[in-house]
Amino acid sequence: MSDAWVSALQEHAILPALLAVAAHGMTRHETVEQVQAIMELFLSLCSNTRAASSLAVSGLTEQLCLPLITCYSHADHLQEAWHVVYRLGLLLYTHMLVSLKYTFVTDALNFVGVHQDRIKQNMQSLHFSYPQGALVEVEATCMFVVQLSCYAHQWRLELPSVISDVLGSVRSLCHTLISLLIRPRFLQHVLEKPHRLEAVTEELLTPVRLHHQSSSSSICSDDLDKPTELLVQTQARFLRVLMLGLSVFKNFSPNILELFDVSLDVTLFEPVLEIGFSTPALERDAGLSFGSLITLANFTVRMLMKADHGQMSSPGIGPDVPASRSALTYLMESTVMVLMCQACLYLKDPRLPSRDKQLLKRELSTELNSYLMATYRYVRRGAPPSPGSGGHLSRSPVLQVSPKTPGGKAQSVKLYTFSTAKEQEFFRLVQQFVNGVLK
Repeated sequence: MSDAWVSALQEHAILPALLAVAAHGMTRHETVEQVQAIMELFLSLCSNTRAASSLAVSGLTEQLCLPLITCYSHADHLQEAWHVVYRLGLLLYTHMLVSLKYTFVTDALNFVGVHQDRIKQNMQSLHFSYPQGALVEVEATCMFVVQLSCYAHQWRLELPSVISDVLGSVRSLCHTLISLLIRPRFLQHVLEKPHRLEAVTEELLTPVRLHHQSSSSSICSDDLDKPTELLVQTQARFLRVLMLGLSVFKNFSPNILELFDVSLDVTLFEPVLEIGFSTPALERDAGLSFGSLITLANFTVRMLMKADHGQMSSPGIGPDVPASRSALTYLMESTVMVLMCQACLYLKDPRLPSRDKQLLKRELSTELNSYLMATYRYVRRGAPPSPGSGGHLSRSPVLQVSPKTPGGKAQSVKLYTFSTAKEQEFFRLVQQFVNGVLK
């Protein structure tokens, strides 16, 4: 938008008038099409910093923050249209925060304070019902929380109870989505027959195998033969929400380099992962653990292998792969980075018993070594973890002695060394973390 347009809007007091019209429509629950059009206009305006600033000083929060409650608190035949208006409000506050940064934080905190119940309810609703409208709202909610979590310190100071509740809801949401992603048969059944949960069998609840075999023919052996388009679309939405959730966790965790600073007070950070290494179960109150994110990391490697396996027979990503290679790679690296940061946070915490620290080191070392072996096999096939990768791998002849087997004999494990190629820097970092921090 040109400065001339912004000047015209300011000169003729158009923005205050539009805000008043939108607020009146929401309060009276009338003219939903007109209100939606105004919200879409505001959303297009806020990409311009000057226009966003003008919108803020015209009374955006004062006029719309409270009336937006009516968009989801009234039930009528236009309920879905009003839900769209609320989602536009979420996106509007997200983009206003991106454009105006610190100057809009107070407004954003007012918004999350007013709508905290809706935010938590929306995230917690995705257990056995996954309508597309709710998924779209969850994604918009997570986008807003990601931007607000960039100002976690101020958020914690002003609304400590709200930040705790919202973070807990994000954790619960991510656990639920991971547990569903690894059970595609169950997810497809619920999507197709949402009112027939009594027909769920043990086979549907069994998660797919995530530890990869060396043969590429076994990559998809326990996947659905023909996943429906709705299943693939839903999985894609789940993955996008998980990427946003991991961004929230990164904003609530110290940078991994900071964790090696002896002056860092780790007690200022609240861990987002529980110490546990089991496969995530379909339980409403289960917490997000190290096992949950390890499962997600292995799932993304599986999807990358599946994408490349499908590419051998047809060009491009297969229709049953829910995300691009670059998106899967970003999700995988974000997942492992959160794992490493959270592990360091626990290991540096003087309040954690040494027995728990030893358990964390032992179990996480084993799981990350399995992950590295899977990525090694993936890259060795000539399928780089990111587009354009041309690095190679070398196999080290060095042997590492593992703990003794029940028979009392030491078991030798071959180490695999990633090359110095730039595309494999992340895997070398993980390997160094395992060998240096988790020993």
